[in-house]
Amino acid sequence: MAFIHLRTHTEFSVVDGIARIDDLAQAAAADGQAALAITDLSNLYGAVKFYQVAQQHEIKPIIGCEVYVAPEGRFDRSSRKQSPPFHLILLAKDKTGYRNLIHLTTKAHLEGFYYKPRVDKELLRQYNQGLIATSACGSGEIARLVEAKQMVAAREAIRWYQDTYGSQGFYLELQRHAAMPEFEEFYAKYPGTQVFVDNLNNVLKARPQIVQYPRISTALGQALIAALQGDMTAQAALDQAAEQADGFLSIPA
Repeated sequence: MAFIHLRTHTEFSVVDGIARIDDLAQAAAADGQAALAITDLSNLYGAVKFYQVAQQHEIKPIIGCEVYVAPEGRFDRSSRKQSPPFHLILLAKDKTGYRNLIHLTTKAHLEGFYYKPRVDKELLRQYNQGLIATSACGSGEIARLVEAKQMVAAREAIRWYQDTYGSQGFYLELQRHAAMPEFEEFYAKYPGTQVFVDNLNNVLKARPQIVQYPRISTALGQALIAALQGDMTAQAALDQAAEQADGFLSIPA
């Protein structure tokens, strides 16, 4: 089974990604990858350009988004420290899914904006058609619950997403970071739930070379890069499919 990057942040993920859409598509095509997804943070600003560029490079474009979900509802304005939003990846399967991504990101900005544009589970249920959801990174709801050793609550959260997106429409996202071994252990013990293996590092740039970047302070919340100040390391690049396959040899296809 071929590897496809389904979690990619472009230059439209402000202070999180610096990958140019043209460079991403070119790198994926050069590696022989059949498709590529973009999942910018709570926006679809790069969707049209990405669709056009992907077609030029003869790869299948998958439009997605990484949304912020407000635990207490999108109208809640309590302290971010008490109820920080968690992350969720949504991928459009068809035109209905793409339209629902538009609805979600629009309402996140117009109704849920509090430091960040946020949706909530009410909106996720309302606009669930045509979408595939994944549990996201270490800032996802399930990952946070696992990290806090709240296993019962984590299983309940999985059931909510399965009920919302269907048993074939929700995936546990597995990233292999040395700092988060408990997530893989939990996923291995939870049968009957689909697991999709994500890139070993979040894709924040197109190529692994060292990149000189202006001094910009940012908190990614994923322990990959604490701050973009000066040099960016080779982490978080669009790896080749063979590298990803080698990294997940123990996971059955």
